[in-house]
Amino acid sequence: MKHERFLLRRIRLLIGLFMTGTVLSGLTAFPLDWEVKILSKMVIPFARVFPSIGAGLMNWTLRVLEGVVLTNLDYPFMAYGTDWLAFGHIVIALAFIGVLRDPLRNVWIVEWGMIACVLVIPPGHDLRADKGDTFLLAAD
Repeated sequence: MKHERFLLRRIRLLIGLFMTGTVLSGLTAFPLDWEVKILSKMVIPFARVFPSIGAGLMNWTLRVLEGVVLTNLDYPFMAYGTDWLAFGHIVIALAFIGVLRDPLRNVWIVEWGMIACVLVIPPGHDLRADKGDTFLLAAD
């Protein structure tokens, strides 16, 4: 009985951490241009300390910043995509409230979440190095 309560508490803690991370991940999609500007400023000192990967990371970050700024200037309606991304993360986190209440009866939500995580891999794999959009390539 004591072990079951400990296990239940641990499951709820992990689900709570997952939900918090999902909501925070969603909330960061709203101020995308502001965040990329901060990231590009943070990368400069890193590039000085670790020039072998820092230069590539700095170039990639500045390229992303340029893309976000130009897209927002020329096509501001594209920001709706990140708004929906943020909304989706928040809704996914809300789906796990049932798991917090009763993890055993709502185990299918955890299974659905794991399947959703696996399904992200094929579309994300399209970020190939041959497109030139990776910071892991050595800077010239």
